[in-house]
Amino acid sequence: MKKTYDFGKIAYYGERKENRVTVEMELKTKENGMEVLSICGAIWNRLNTDWISGGQNLDELSKTPIGHNPKFKEIYRFWKLYHLNDMHPECIHQEKLGWKEEAAEKLTINHYYLTSETRRAKEETEKAIINAAKNGEAYTASESEKELLNLDSWIETTEELPEEVKNLYRLGKTETQARGWIRYDEDRNGILCKPCPVCGYKYGTSWTYRAIPANDLERIKELLQVGK
Repeated sequence: MKKTYDFGKIAYYGERKENRVTVEMELKTKENGMEVLSICGAIWNRLNTDWISGGQNLDELSKTPIGHNPKFKEIYRFWKLYHLNDMHPECIHQEKLGWKEEAAEKLTINHYYLTSETRRAKEETEKAIINAAKNGEAYTASESEKELLNLDSWIETTEELPEEVKNLYRLGKTETQARGWIRYDEDRNGILCKPCPVCGYKYGTSWTYRAIPANDLERIKELLQVGK
């Protein structure tokens, strides 16, 4: 079931109302019986030949005069709650724990690189070991050399480096990323692949489904009927 709603024109660029607004709503029943809702909006150019803004832009539409339209408000609510309800990265337990909201939180990722002095010292130690092996000689690395050899060439982390290695690295670039895109097994502040404490499902490793409540599903079907 699919329907496109025409909400009339708005003045997208100024005072003249010349840009038509449409919202398409579709409800699909998949082979496994899952009923999946998708909603997208569009603001058209003056000639009505192409989008000025389109896709998941209902937040933008809600801030225009269209946002006061009762039918748009209803569709907007369904979009917020159920759009692509078969594509949840979290399980039901993680949802109740607020992981979906936490996944959207932005963190600063620091990229640290070995200082030139540390890198040279590491390379010299590696070279000494290789030369000893070539000459058939034994090489016993000191504890400090072992620590040096075990250093990563670079580290990406949302946290400060431990004091014991802080002077061995320099801060390079920084970037901002949502927690839901940072792997938990690489950074404890990340949520991607973090296991659910209840069922063990790892966040973001597949899509999970949320059924639309019966009352809302019935109303959605009413809205999709011709003439409604």
